Amino acid sequence: VVSASFLWMDRYREQGRQRADSSNPILADLRAGASFVRHEPVVLLSLVLIWAAAMLGMASFTTLAPIYVQNEMGMGAEGFGAFLGASGAGALTAALLVTTFAHGDRRGWLSFGVIAMAVLVAGVGLAQSTEVVFVLAFLLGAAQITLAQNALVSVHSATPDVLRGRVMGIWVMTFQGSSLFGSVLSGWLADVFGVRSAMVIGAFALAVIGSIAIVAIRRAPWRLTPASVVSA
Repeated sequence: VVSASFLWMDRYREQGRQRADSSNPILADLRAGASFVRHEPVVLLSLVLIWAAAMLGMASFTTLAPIYVQNEMGMGAEGFGAFLGASGAGALTAALLVTTFAHGDRRGWLSFGVIAMAVLVAGVGLAQSTEVVFVLAFLLGAAQITLAQNALVSVHSATPDVLRGRVMGIWVMTFQGSSLFGSVLSGWLADVFGVRSAMVIGAFALAVIGSIAIVAIRRAPWRLTPASVVSA
């Protein structure tokens, strides 16, 4: 499927696209990408949301899932697989729904996604019923994809073609790097306060940061087309 998608996209590669100047030094390209991110609210705030969600939401959920399933739910490998499977099913469902219904301005979807993630991570940490936990895992997977997909679309919409690779490099670094730090943080919190408390603490921090970002998003100019490139 991936190979077929690349072959299909190849037909449109050169149509109306701006080409980056490959003669620029690498550091100059990196500075240009970072400068654009700093000056473009759509990209900056989307990155803040994905950083917070990866570090405080999904990192605690995925890192602590094995010990949570074993110690708190009393299940083994099969239960762990079903637990993550429920989250994956929610993610797939949300991907289809968001693709179908989300268009234009994505601020409402971003706000819903980050707050829903915070509430659901806390819900998993507090839930006592196995059935409830599986439902929350399904919804959490859906909330994660709702946030990530709409943030990614917002970043692409606001980024000029000439800076797309540099900005997406920052996106990947933010997402992957924050997940790594979040795993260490959630492990430390679980060691000190317990698994359930670590999830609730992470969810509370995500709710605080997400709420601040939502206020900033509502006040920021939100362009659906790329602005002029800001030089390094």
